[in-house]
Amino acid sequence: MVKKKSIGVIIVTIIIFMIAFIAGVAFPKFSGMTMPIIYYLTLMFVIVFVVKKYEGKKLNSVGLYSNNLIKQIGIGIGIFLVLSLFTIAPLLAGVSIQEVLNFKPKNLGVLIFFIFFDIFCVGFGEELVFRGYFFKRLNEIFNSKVWGIAISSILFGLFHYPTNHDIVQVITAIFFGVFMSLCTLKIKNCGLISLAIAHGLTDAFVIFLGYFLL
Repeated sequence: MVKKKSIGVIIVTIIIFMIAFIAGVAFPKFSGMTMPIIYYLTLMFVIVFVVKKYEGKKLNSVGLYSNNLIKQIGIGIGIFLVLSLFTIAPLLAGVSIQEVLNFKPKNLGVLIFFIFFDIFCVGFGEELVFRGYFFKRLNEIFNSKVWGIAISSILFGLFHYPTNHDIVQVITAIFFGVFMSLCTLKIKNCGLISLAIAHGLTDAFVIFLGYFLL
């Protein structure tokens, strides 16, 4: 069973990073909002397909369940409020706005799109892949939460490089992954929905501030 899970994780890793590298090449050649949506839907499809067809498991095996839904939503909002401090604190400390916020939507329609995109695609998609699939499967393979956190967080950080080519973002994403993994371990009723809400709102908050402050 462990061997099968190991093979599955290796296959998923290869596929996910191939998709990221293809996106890194394709994104500069396309404008508009369709490509990013297809990108994240593809990532989600890969995980759902592997879990349902290859492993023959239900999605609650990656932390996606509807039990205590209100609590999960509340926990997600709470985690977001904590994460938002890492954006607000540097601004209050006098760090340049351009260093903290690097994207300004060109109009209100684009802002609204990115808010929904960050919550439902980026937040849910990346949490499904890295905290839902990789973190839980690596825990089982190594029988170690430490290794599960470390490897899944490193993969999460490296995953951002092909599309952005930004080492700072890679390092930031690794620490973000560690934090989110600890949340799901230490906070009762913190499921994938909680993490997706926290992740999505955090990214949307940065876009929101960029629209008004840049």
